Amino acid sequence: RDQPLCVCVINRFMRLSGSKLSYHLNILKENGLIEGESQGNWIIYSITERGRRLLHCIEHAGK
Repeated sequence: RDQPLCVCVINRFMRLSGSKLSYHLNILKENGLIEGESQGNWIIYSITERGRRLLHCIEHAGK
């Protein structure tokens, strides 16, 4: 969960078209929930502290 991942690995879990995945990753990035770092031909995405806090709230909602 906290491990940085490239788009190809994320897509194995999400099973979205490339354009849909890119769209959703951009929304998460624009809202500060993930960040992307270029490494050669790849962009490696990782969750930000803000994203971790939101995920924590979602996981504990209703408890």
